[in-house]
Amino acid sequence: MAREFLLRNKVAYRNHDVRKDPIDPVATLAIVRACDEVFVKWGRGVLHRELRKEQMSDEEILKHFLGRSGTMRAPVLRTPAGIMAGFEESVYRRLLKG
Repeated sequence: MAREFLLRNKVAYRNHDVRKDPIDPVATLAIVRACDEVFVKWGRGVLHRELRKEQMSDEEILKHFLGRSGTMRAPVLRTPAGIMAGFEESVYRRLLKG
C-alpha cells in the first residue's frame, strides 16, 4: 500500500530493502532519534510523538520500529518532516508536505 501510494502520487523515493540489507537496532535508534516527529501505525490508530517535546525511550522506539526479525520493520517513510512506521495515508500526506 505504501509503495502504491508513492507511485500513484508520483513521489520520488529511495527504496531500502531491509530483507536484503537489514537495519539493526542501533541504526534504527539513530534514524528515529534524528527526526522531530514520529508516527507509528498501531492497530487501527496512529501513535504520534514530537521528540522535541516528548520523551520516547529506546525500548519504546524499538518496540514500534523493529519487526519480528529484530531489524527495522517495513514500510518506513522518512522525510525532513518526520518518520512513520507502517502506512497511514493521511500521515504520509502530512510528512510529504513537509
